[in-house]
Formats: sequence, C-alpha cells, structure tokens
Amino acid sequence: MLMALAFTPEILSLMGQPPETLPHADAYISTLMWSLPLATAFTVLRNFVSALGRPRPALWVMLSGLPLNALLDYGLIYGNFGLPRLELVGAGLATTIINIAMFSALLAIVLFRKPFSRYAILGRFWRPDWPQFRQIFRIGLPIAGTHLMVAGFFIGAVFVIGAFGTEAIAAHMIAIQLPHISIMIPMGLSQAATVRVGHAVGRRNVEAAYRAGWTATAMTVCFMIMMSVVVMLVPEAFVKLFIDASRPESADVMNLAVSFLVLAAFFQIADGIQEVMSGALRGLNDTVIPMLIAGISYWGVGLATGVWLAFSHDLQGVGLWLGFIFGLSCAAILLGWRFYRFFKRQHLPSIQTPT
Repeated sequence: MLMALAFTPEILSLMGQPPETLPHADAYISTLMWSLPLATAFTVLRNFVSALGRPRPALWVMLSGLPLNALLDYGLIYGNFGLPRLELVGAGLATTIINIAMFSALLAIVLFRKPFSRYAILGRFWRPDWPQFRQIFRIGLPIAGTHLMVAGFFIGAVFVIGAFGTEAIAAHMIAIQLPHISIMIPMGLSQAATVRVGHAVGRRNVEAAYRAGWTATAMTVCFMIMMSVVVMLVPEAFVKLFIDASRPESADVMNLAVSFLVLAAFFQIADGIQEVMSGALRGLNDTVIPMLIAGISYWGVGLATGVWLAFSHDLQGVGLWLGFIFGLSCAAILLGWRFYRFFKRQHLPSIQTPT
C-alpha cells in the first residue's frame, strides 16, 4: 500500500482528477502515508482489548490523540508554536506522529498492564502458528474484503464526482463528513455486537447471541433516526463549519453540499443497520456471504446506479448520492434478512477447541 501511495499523483491523473488538485494531494499523502502501518497495528490492538470486553484503554488513548493531533496540525500547517510552516505536508506529518504515539501507548498498556499482559501477545512472535493463521485468515480475509468493498464504494464516488469539477468535490467532501461522524456510533455498536454475540456463541447461549444482535440494531435505528432529523433541520449550519458562506464563490459549494446532506438523511438509517448487522454476523463467524452481499449492494447496486444517474440522467453529484441510498438500503435489507434467517433456525456456529 505504501508503494501504491507513492504514486498518488499519477494514479489520480489516470483517473481523470482535476490537474490543479494533484500537487496538493501529493503533498498531503507524502507524509500521511507513513502512518498507515502503525494505524493498522493500532486497530489490531484496539480490537484485541475490545474483544476482551475492556475497550476503555483504547478509548482513552484515542481521546488523548485527537486534541494532540489538532494542536500539532495547527502548529505544522500554519507554523505556530515555533514549528515550521509546512501546510498540507504538515497536516500529514502531524497525523503520522500521533499515530506512532497512539500505537506505542496502547502497545505498552497491552504488554504491561493486567489483564492484557497475561496474554503475552508478543511472546514467541517469531514462531508462526500455522493453524491459528489459517483460522484468522479464513474469518478475517472476507471481513477485509467487506471493508474494501465499503471503502472502495465511497472512495470510488470521490473519483466519479471529480469529473464534475472542484466545486462538486468540495461539496461532496464537506457533506460526507456528517455521515462519517454519525456512523461512529453504529460502528461502536457493531463491534459490541460482534463481541457479545461471540461470547454468547462460546457459551452456546442462542437466546443471548441473537438478543445482543437485535438490541444493537434497535439502538442504532434510534440513534440514526435522531441524526437524520438533525441533518434535515440544520444542513446549512453544518456546511458553514467548513466554508465562509459570506464569500460569493462559496455559494455553489454551499447549495450543493446542502442538497447532498438532505439525501444523507435518507441513507443514514440503512447505513447504521448494515454496519450493525455485519458485526452481529461476524460474531456468528459468518463473513463470506456478507462480503458477497457488500459487493453486490455497494458496487452492483449503489455505485452502478449512482454512475448511471449521474451521467445518463445528468444528475451529476446528486445522482451519485442517490446511488448511496440504493446501495446502503440493499445492504441493510440483505444482511438483516440473513441474520433473521439464522435467528429463525437458532443457528450457532461450531467452535474449534484449542488442542
């Protein structure tokens, strides 16, 4: 991935992105790319402590990292606190430094604090455990494929919307922040569902396993309904956090971003449901079919419909956001139906007992 990111301008150019954006993207990625390995490793540690039912250490590390990242951004982007003015290069560098610090802090907690230390996660790390690797990859690779489908869906949308000019890109990047923020709660509930369902599976408690999945789904629906109402009531206020609405050149971006946010209100509930249903199914060790559902929903339905509406019907960015509604709704329906089918059959996966 680092090798691919090193050719960011060339890749973006081949994808038809506006030439004036390429130097800025290159400057940012040139330092941000180095955060990728440790950010990934931090995610592994965060999931490890969460699977043990103790997510707070990761939370406190991340809460500490956020303000530090903001301060370092402020210093390195604008040259404050006696630091050099590096602008976009500084933004990427700040994120990389904070990712290194967060990974180091959480690794120290896992290695030296109870109850995590008794697992000795780095003990004999040079001796491969092939059966364990096979089991992890059997379950993990489809999960990775699902994440790739989802990320590719939204990243691909950026490339498509780039064909409609810099105003469309700016409006899209502003508007997409709110769904990205609101999905954080369903993502947390999704991980909680994975852990709670998985623990119930280990106890062979069918009722507890499915109760955990349905409870997380109900909480998600309630939260996302609330967020959708907020989006419908104050879309302009959110957009004004990112741009100066008093400037004449901001009017087009402002209007387009508001129209995107109105559409976001219609797909947030489906987005939350598909996220939590994916987590509950992972607790049942069901990862291959959800990956296929993700591919069909996001790419076969969502992006394909969005591109068709954007170009064939000249809806441009609005058409692409309509594709979000179709794709996320399809994923929510199919994943929810699969979990319901398992529930009706009272299905529990078999457990591989360590030898």
